[in-house]
Amino acid sequence: MALVNIALGCIMATSIGLIAHESSNCGPKSVTQSLEPYSPALKAVIPVIKKFKAEPKFHSEELEAAWDRLLGPNNGIVALNEEEISRLSKTSHGPIHSEPEPFKHLYVISMYQQLHCLNTVRKSLQREDFLGDLSDEVFQHQTNQCLDFLRQAIQCHGDVSMLHLSDQANSGSDTSPFVNPHSVARFGKASVSWDVEHSCRALAPIEQWVAEHQPGKDVELDV
Repeated sequence: MALVNIALGCIMATSIGLIAHESSNCGPKSVTQSLEPYSPALKAVIPVIKKFKAEPKFHSEELEAAWDRLLGPNNGIVALNEEEISRLSKTSHGPIHSEPEPFKHLYVISMYQQLHCLNTVRKSLQREDFLGDLSDEVFQHQTNQCLDFLRQAIQCHGDVSMLHLSDQANSGSDTSPFVNPHSVARFGKASVSWDVEHSCRALAPIEQWVAEHQPGKDVELDV
């Protein structure tokens, strides 16, 4: 009798599993269901809740040094082996060999490419100082390409954290590092305050993983 009960239990579990599988294909995915495409760096991902805060080094004379550290070694470029590459999502572009490692190929962590693009857009605001040697055509192409990539990355992650709307007259926006006074034109007399909690990933383990998977020699990164 016990064996019969076990068999029935297995059949019911299988049936429920099939129903759940079918229903997951028909409706929106739950936030608890993983839709993450394979990346060997996933082993370094640790979800965290983080409250955004103003960082003085990104508003000071230390700005360039802060960005250099943020972009990490080799702008986030890593060398992957054949087994890792075989599990990646396929694209129409062939990978670049990692020299002097003939059995490895070069890839870049998307987060670092997003930061690289954001840095390019930042530098475009002071074009003569940073990008003065680029022709108008190349400058416009790089800037638009980066903005398009960043737009898709922001929409892809779909951060649904709720930002506060503060009363411009009473928020102390002249001194608060969290309040964006330029949003007044968008929200009337209210301004956006962004010191709230967000769903994030711990940076240190990702940075460590990138450092451990550096290619054999430095690589120049175009936009």
